[in-house]
Amino acid sequence: GDYSAYFNGSTYLNLYGVQGAIPKAWTIEFWIYPTSLSSNTNVFTMTDFIIQVQTTGTVSVVTGTRVVVFNSYPSYYQNVVTINNWTHLALVCSGTDYKMFINEKIAYYGLSSTAISPSSLYNSITLGSSFVGYIDDFRISNIPRYSTTFYTSNTAAVFDLHTISLNTFNDLWSFNSTELGG
Repeated sequence: GDYSAYFNGSTYLNLYGVQGAIPKAWTIEFWIYPTSLSSNTNVFTMTDFIIQVQTTGTVSVVTGTRVVVFNSYPSYYQNVVTINNWTHLALVCSGTDYKMFINEKIAYYGLSSTAISPSSLYNSITLGSSFVGYIDDFRISNIPRYSTTFYTSNTAAVFDLHTISLNTFNDLWSFNSTELGG
């Protein structure tokens, strides 16, 4: 999009108005531009579910007591999140089958003995938290949007039939102080 939201490591954005149960198939995607990776940073948090970028540039998902680290597959994609560069992250889940895409390429895929589900309700979504840098085009969808390598354009994400939540930050001025923290 035209604008993005900046997070300084202590600021965060709580998203409200996302209703309903998490479907068995879903996609969480966004662009990040970290300006520091001096500590493991939570980019997305929903109740007991966290998408995190580690100091090494790898991406991990923490759900309950379980941690899935996406060290990138194949190995030459390791450390793909770097400072001062835009990176597109998309976590796609269909029941117990999940895939992490980093810059439109499959970084990891696998099966889980149980479905990776962020929560039964979208009641506490936070962007930023300990992240330092910019986030743009944050979208949650009720379908697995990607199954193989794909291409995303540099235009803002659009709201469609399968979009549950979309934040392009093109109108960030409209957020009120109860939604911004830190």
